[in-house]
Amino acid sequence: MFESLIAFYATQVSVSLLATYLVYFIGKKGVPPSLSASFYGGMGYIFTVMCFLVAISTAVGLFELTAGKWYQFLVFLAAVGLGFVGAAPMFKNLGMERKVHVAGAALCGVASQAVVILSGYWYLPVALFPAALIIALRNRNHVFWFEMAAFASTFAAMELMTFK
Repeated sequence: MFESLIAFYATQVSVSLLATYLVYFIGKKGVPPSLSASFYGGMGYIFTVMCFLVAISTAVGLFELTAGKWYQFLVFLAAVGLGFVGAAPMFKNLGMERKVHVAGAALCGVASQAVVILSGYWYLPVALFPAALIIALRNRNHVFWFEMAAFASTFAAMELMTFK
């Protein structure tokens, strides 16, 4: 059964935005140490715009898909977290911007995976995070692969929720 056209399009927009950003950056510079490091790798405030757009489009889809669920507030927290990552992109600074960036990243990661797990798709992070660990152990960019596992887990859960 098709759950929601809004959620379907929101998921497609989110995946397309992140994938386009990553393909462009990786094609020019290679795999960054973390998604946030792409800010310093020449993307600048395009990184900020990407974070905002992915946060908004993902939230639109997940709000639709978690309507009436007690844990729907976690969607808001995940989106706000990614928004803070984009709003404070200069994480190499030792001041408040770094604290906001790191807190936003942690909030986004924990809240998004909580939504995935509470929605019944616990097996996505269980499968994707060990896969990210294996890839990370073979590469220098550990944080990047765990971030990709979190995004993949979230986007896959959205697709599965849309077509349940």
